[in-house]
This record gives sequence, structure tokens and C-alpha cells, in this order.
Amino acid sequence: MITKIDEKYDVILTFSPINEITGHIFECFDYYLFLREYYKVGILFLGSIKEEKLKKVFNDKYIVNYDDVKCDFVIIPEEKLKYNKMITFGKDTVVILCDGNIHQLQLYGIHLITRKLLGFLCAEKEESYVDKISMYKHIIYLKDYRIYSTNNFFKSYNYVKKLPFKWYKKSNKVYDNTGMMYVTFACRKISPEIIKEYHKLSNCNKTLLIVPFKLQEYTDIENVIQIEAPLNDFFNSFDTYIYTPVQRKFDCSPRLVTECFLHNKKVIINLDYVDLGLQTRYNDCIENLESLNLKENDDILRIIDEIKNGKSRN
Repeated sequence: MITKIDEKYDVILTFSPINEITGHIFECFDYYLFLREYYKVGILFLGSIKEEKLKKVFNDKYIVNYDDVKCDFVIIPEEKLKYNKMITFGKDTVVILCDGNIHQLQLYGIHLITRKLLGFLCAEKEESYVDKISMYKHIIYLKDYRIYSTNNFFKSYNYVKKLPFKWYKKSNKVYDNTGMMYVTFACRKISPEIIKEYHKLSNCNKTLLIVPFKLQEYTDIENVIQIEAPLNDFFNSFDTYIYTPVQRKFDCSPRLVTECFLHNKKVIINLDYVDLGLQTRYNDCIENLESLNLKENDDILRIIDEIKNGKSRN
């Protein structure tokens, strides 16, 4: 069966299916809130994330209420997605794949039928993979040239992903020396031994271990409290973000580092490898946090106009 997305949308944001609360969900929310001031924008959610979780994380982070914007959110649940894997969009709609993960879409058998496709690149090898798939050869990648090399596979724009600071709720700094580790099982599941080691090195009195769902192996770690995501009042719950390693040793979008700087949280990074994506974002936060603020005149407006209309806005 075919799912048709309303042609009224100038821009649709989406990402490949995942059943965890990850940064790509917030990227969709971030760019939705920013772009809706210039275009008619919607978000397409694919897979098993329940709306109650989406509502909870949205209302915890943003100054806008979920119920006031949910009319622009299209949710295709996992059970329906099994029979609706072909998705079409208006001929002038620009689709932005926030995780750039065509490979994952292919694994699920999902086909995005669109003439205007942008993707935030999240892995160097993704371009060489997509080059073999004829229906996606028109994709245009947005990528930070400090992190990703230029190549001859696809047209691309040099672009740094940002966060719309003005749409975030303010937080109050906590002063009880509480640490936080955010562990997604999709790409950064770690052993109890590493958790113990990182907690000890942090010198925090206690550490909140945020997980997609609770595991028995994490239950008896001293002074580490396992909490299933999403956590209410997230940024008011800890002082220190204890960064945890990524299995592939590359973090394409360490947005939580940026948010912790914005909310005046301490950030501890102690890795035994060099991650260019993480290092670049951390340096941006240290040198010029404001450069990561998604605001008026951002390059993505020019890029969307060029893709949509063949010309830039004045």
C-alpha cells in the first residue's frame, strides 16, 4: 500500500525507524520549530516510537506545547508500517532525512518517493552505499566539511547542524553533584564495568543512567540509578554529563554536548580513541557556542529555497 503525505507541506522532516529516544528525534523537532516560521513544515515518524513518549520529551524540552503543533506530525506506527512501506510526497515538497540513513530505510523496505531529498550525513560510508541505489541517487547531503570529505558521489552542501536555542526551556543548575550517562542500545550500549569506571572517575555522588529500557545487569551498580527514558525535567536532574563511548567510535551528532554547554552543565569526556565528530562539536562549544544557534539567516533556508525553487531567498 502507498501512504500519501499531504501536498500542502513545503518541508517534511523524517528519520529511519528506531524504537529509542535519540538525537534524531530532537533534530526533527528543532528544525520543525525553526523552519515553520518560513515554510509549512511537518514531521513524519516511522516505526515504534509511541506518541505518548514523543509528547513527553517534546513538552519537557520546548516552550511550545505538543498539542498545539501535533497537527503537523504524521505518525505511521510499526504495525501499519508493515503494509505501508511506500511513501509519496508532494512534487514540490522538500524531504529532509535527519539521520541520512538510506541503508536503514532499505533494511526496513521503506521507500521515500520524492523528487527533492536532503539528508544530514551521519556516516562517511553512507554515500558509497547509496550510490548503488538508483532511486536515491538524487539525494543531496548536508555535511560538515571539517568532518566529512568531499567526493564525487553526490552533490552536497557544507553545513553545520545547529540547535534553536530560543525554543528551549531554561533550566536551573543542580548543585548536588549528580552525574548523568545517556546510553542508547542502538549504538552506545556499554558494560557494567565501564559504567562503574566512568562513575568513579567523575567523582559524582551518584549517577543517573538513562536507558531505553531497564536491564538486570545495570541494577546493582553502586550509586548508579537506572532510569528508563524519557526522564521528566531532564536538564534539572543532573550537574554533570558523563559522555559514554560510541561503538563505531564516531559520533555524528553529539547534540547533548551542545545542550549541556547551553544549560551550564559540566561535560566529562574520557575516551581511549579520537572521534573527529565529537571533537569538532566540542571545540565549537568551547570557542563559539553561539555559532551552533539555529536562527534567522541560517544557510538551510537558502539551501531549501535552491532545492525547492531553484533560487535563493533574498
